[in-house]
Amino acid sequence: SAASDVYKRQDIWSFGMCILEMATNEYPYSECENAAQVFKRVSSGQKPLALYKIKDQEVLEFIETCLSSVETRLSAEELLQHPFLQNIDSEKNNRTIELYNDGE
Repeated sequence: SAASDVYKRQDIWSFGMCILEMATNEYPYSECENAAQVFKRVSSGQKPLALYKIKDQEVLEFIETCLSSVETRLSAEELLQHPFLQNIDSEKNNRTIELYNDGE
């Protein structure tokens, strides 16, 4: 059903937020002071500032794909084809994710 598809795509968004938190070791939307600010940013489509700390383009693009608008967000099956997940067994994914420092 259409409702089921929307919930699945919300799960993709949540998965992207988890990857962002693991990559940056920072809560998404930690720049917000309260839940109302987080809600406003999320509902208006603003991405968390932590996203812009990621230097690794493959990781950044993967997370941005997960966080895209619900109309364009990939399904789980489509997301499995992303290079970030396709290369999971390679040495490349046994890496430290470089981040921009504040002010960089």
